[in-house]
Amino acid sequence: MTDVWRLPAIGRWEKSCGKHPTQKPLSVLTRIIPSCTDRGDWILDPFSGSSTTGIAANLCDRRFAGIEQSDEFCQMSKARREELDNVGVKADLKRHIVDLKTLKSAGQLNLFQGVDKNDSECQDSGLSYETLPFDTTPETEQAINNDKCFLTCYVRKTDEEYEDFVNHKAKTYTTTLKSRPKLEKSKYLFPMVKGAVDGYYKIVKCQITTEKQVQITLGKYISLTNEWHHIYEKMKPWELLSKDDCYKLALPKI
Repeated sequence: MTDVWRLPAIGRWEKSCGKHPTQKPLSVLTRIIPSCTDRGDWILDPFSGSSTTGIAANLCDRRFAGIEQSDEFCQMSKARREELDNVGVKADLKRHIVDLKTLKSAGQLNLFQGVDKNDSECQDSGLSYETLPFDTTPETEQAINNDKCFLTCYVRKTDEEYEDFVNHKAKTYTTTLKSRPKLEKSKYLFPMVKGAVDGYYKIVKCQITTEKQVQITLGKYISLTNEWHHIYEKMKPWELLSKDDCYKLALPKI
């Protein structure tokens, strides 16, 4: 037995909302919190910074109150908390939480129950969307992992919505209608912007404006990775992909 904790350094996936000069690794806080608190306890961080303590508290089924004087870090904290409702971030946490070996042995956390054996992403880790206490029902149901309902598209610099797609604020996408059946099966839009992908949008409505044109109204943007990944010719427009296909394109090294 040793009193030295060997934990991974802070990962790039923990800095998706910005960088704090003294940000602590999530792995440290998710070990400390269960060791000295019980489920439902309140945790106060009077110098919360970017709220890693709060994210860890949420993950460990604790409640959190933070105090921070910097508006910049308060906004960063808010963005990090909102990310917990993001399917891509949840998948990222699910993937990285495997390194936190202490969580698996901490019975009080009860994090590793209810595993969906049909979820290929969870087979190695022993995790599922429902296992993390903070997790709500994902925007995309697990049943669509292999359902080809993600419509691909190219967004070029000449397109009117280009800047909105770059900044993940797109509300609509207008394109030439190529296949009505594919459009009818589409639930999500997976755009390639400047030759790269990093996430997708929920499709709210499709409206055929002319005989050859369709306008797609977009809802929530859902990130798959923390940075753009260039795929170039690996994806063609107007294809239907599954969620697993999208992950393989956006996260090729996983």
